[in-house]
Amino acid sequence: PAAHNATGDARAAVTAVLRRHPTLARLLDRPVGGVDTEAVVVGRSVPLATRFAYRDNVCYRLRLVDGECFIEPGEVLVSERTASAHGIAVGDPLTLRLGDARSPGRVHDFTVVGVYTPVDPTDPYWGATAYFGAGGATDGAERIDAVFTGAEDDVRLDGEASVAMRLEYPLRTDAVRLDDVGPLRTEIGSFGLALRGAELDLRTALPATLDAIHADQQAVARTVPVIGVPLVLLCWFVLFLLVASLTEERGPEIALAKLRGFPAGRAARFGLGEVLLLIAVATPLGLAAGLAVVEAT
Repeated sequence: PAAHNATGDARAAVTAVLRRHPTLARLLDRPVGGVDTEAVVVGRSVPLATRFAYRDNVCYRLRLVDGECFIEPGEVLVSERTASAHGIAVGDPLTLRLGDARSPGRVHDFTVVGVYTPVDPTDPYWGATAYFGAGGATDGAERIDAVFTGAEDDVRLDGEASVAMRLEYPLRTDAVRLDDVGPLRTEIGSFGLALRGAELDLRTALPATLDAIHADQQAVARTVPVIGVPLVLLCWFVLFLLVASLTEERGPEIALAKLRGFPAGRAARFGLGEVLLLIAVATPLGLAAGLAVVEAT
């Protein structure tokens, strides 16, 4: 969900909506909140375009090369790549104009208290936002990695700048089962509509993924008869050969039973009883083993 209101209010609104969507509530992990805006570092030889961002517990996802993580509002972190390329050190002032490179917004002074490298830029924690896109240019300003702050209000200092607030809920993919696909497809639609009522936007690729899963399920369902029917016929053929072979081996004993006056039914039970007993015992065991293999794969 993305909007332009307080993170705490957004969390409460989403939590209230999730209570009415039990499948989603069970499968979504704890949210990661973030607030960011475009900004330009000014007062240097060239303007530097960046993303000025707050993100929940970001210190645990960054490795500090120098300095420390933020303690007070007005303190920021810059990347090691940015610090090396532009001669920025811990303790230096950093002047930001919030908004994009063409924005005439006001400037705000911050202090660099740490130099970072991301522990893992591909970590799902970072969501779909590009925080580490240094290189190239944006509206004539060189692009650098994100500048992070530990205070959400720092990002909102300039009331004129466009600020994006994000709550990103990772999907617990290991907990999703085939039985969840249908309820998920239904709940995603009503979840998005309910969020709009709370002035929040839902952005997710989950419906497209569920559609792809549904298409795969249909494809598998179409191929099962093609593969399954010949296998069943083969099993019956092998079983027929087994019964015929055992019956032939016991032919002399069955003939002897008839000579001694055994009725036809009793003679048949005498000849086939052991085979039928083995089949009766093996059938449920085979079904259970096959089901276990399917569930495991």
